[in-house]
Amino acid sequence: MSTAREDERQDEQDEKRPEYDFSGGVRGKSANRYRGETQGIPDVIDEFRPRPRPSESVSIRVPLDALETIKRIAASRDMSVEALLKFYIGEGLRRDIAAGR
Repeated sequence: MSTAREDERQDEQDEKRPEYDFSGGVRGKSANRYRGETQGIPDVIDEFRPRPRPSESVSIRVPLDALETIKRIAASRDMSVEALLKFYIGEGLRRDIAAGR
């Protein structure tokens, strides 16, 4: 005689799609191969990770049509207006520094 919990588990097993049945899978099968392919990648990622730096608030006047465009672009990229403006500022700074200005 089976318990209610066993019956519930059997119902869940019956509802599983075959493509989602990982009961015969081997845990960590690809882990070593993956580690080998990404050797050194974390160091590179850390180099580009944003780091906290001192900052200061600045107020600027922006034409309304430009602000509306910025809001629209920020929404389409799933970003805040502030994050998009910081991105644009950083992009311009890097370009100017690369040009030796």
